[in-house]
Amino acid sequence: MGRVFAQAIPAVALGLFVRYWRGFSMLDPFFLIPFACLSVIMIPNRTRVAPAVIRACATVFGIVSVALIALNIPWEGFLLLPEWTVAFDAIFLSIASATAAAAVSSLFLFRLKPASAKWIVRAFVFAGLLAWRFTPIPASNAIIEKVMDWGLSTTALTVGAALVLVDIALLRLLSRAAVR
Repeated sequence: MGRVFAQAIPAVALGLFVRYWRGFSMLDPFFLIPFACLSVIMIPNRTRVAPAVIRACATVFGIVSVALIALNIPWEGFLLLPEWTVAFDAIFLSIASATAAAAVSSLFLFRLKPASAKWIVRAFVFAGLLAWRFTPIPASNAIIEKVMDWGLSTTALTVGAALVLVDIALLRLLSRAAVR
């Protein structure tokens, strides 16, 4: 019970921060979908993938829920929610990316201590965020234009499908490593 509160209090605080930092723009798909993938860094030190993914995705769901509830206070008779396609894409990518992170972290546990495995995965994610942040403007604009040409939902589903294939491969490696 203490662990639930230890995780819930920061999630509520982060949800309120996101609401007041982003305001109504938190419903923008270019913010909400990547934010849902925050579950990648929420992966706990576990050897079992499914409970780790459920816990990480539930934490992000809680953060987004708190932000949406705070966005809708005071209630004006209708709810401000993301479009259902954006919500589906965000959930799908959150689960797929968290599964990949949990599988990689579990594979690292065969050779490393749990804390080291967790921080290596987080370092890779942070390096990816820095690479995106410091991508030259023309390149990042070209990527955004390509996403707009393909359609945001099509791009999110394609990336999610690719992640599912990576997840399958990682889980197969994990099952082989566990047998040895």
